[in-house]
Amino acid sequence: LPKSAAAHSSLALACQKLGRSTEAAHAALRAIALEPGDAAALKVLARIHLDAGQHEAAQNACRLILRRDRHDAEARQMMGEAIVQEVKLAENLFDSKPRLMAPPPRRARKPA
Repeated sequence: LPKSAAAHSSLALACQKLGRSTEAAHAALRAIALEPGDAAALKVLARIHLDAGQHEAAQNACRLILRRDRHDAEARQMMGEAIVQEVKLAENLFDSKPRLMAPPPRRARKPA
């Protein structure tokens, strides 16, 4: 069923469960092209983005789902995960800022 968003979202979910993220993403994008609000395809994309550490893209996918159904528990849970990832990234960046190091101690000159 090449024109069925549901068929493509089902394929996307199956591929994602099998760890075939690239194929899952392609199928999800095809489903969304046919039906922009396809929650199943958007959830697959959100999970792929979360697994790749792409918290902003995951949040965007979750927002699209939550615009249609603000009570969607799975979308809310993934949105929470994305926010936690974002906070952890910010903390890591803050902790890894280069610090100024004190210059090495000067050596006393030996008398000539």
